[in-house]
Amino acid sequence: MAWQGSRKYSIAQLQTVSGRFRSSARILGDERTWSSSRAGYLDGDAYYWSSQNPWGNPQSFDQLGALATAVKRSGHNPDGSTKVWVAPAAPGYDSVLSGGHTCVPRRGGQTLRVLFRGNGATSPAAWGVISLNEVAEGTYIDPMTRYGAQGLAALTAVIRSGP
Repeated sequence: MAWQGSRKYSIAQLQTVSGRFRSSARILGDERTWSSSRAGYLDGDAYYWSSQNPWGNPQSFDQLGALATAVKRSGHNPDGSTKVWVAPAAPGYDSVLSGGHTCVPRRGGQTLRVLFRGNGATSPAAWGVISLNEVAEGTYIDPMTRYGAQGLAALTAVIRSGP
């Protein structure tokens, strides 16, 4: 289970949820930074970075790499397994639709390919593709009028042959 927004909850709340559900499900956080005090209640991290901008913030790959390293080095889960790292990837981002001012251009599928390549350097156990139908963020890959099947085609190409 990926707990989107886990970083917004206190350690006491993490402890309560972990105590209730961790015996039957892995709980992956959505932590922007990884701390030992929170790591004990999470089985890994699936950071939801929908607005990662490889063009305007090229150091984002190093930032994500540091987060991935912290997660992987934070010890084992109660069942003995290692912490799971799930890397994010989005086709682009456009908060203008929801009243914001941030835009990460899709560049014909190039943004998704660059994020897969750059974030792949973190050696993720899995990918968190953002997202199928998040229209308000402008991250959707579901074929729609504005971009057609561009996002889905770029994702398919990355899966088939790599970034």
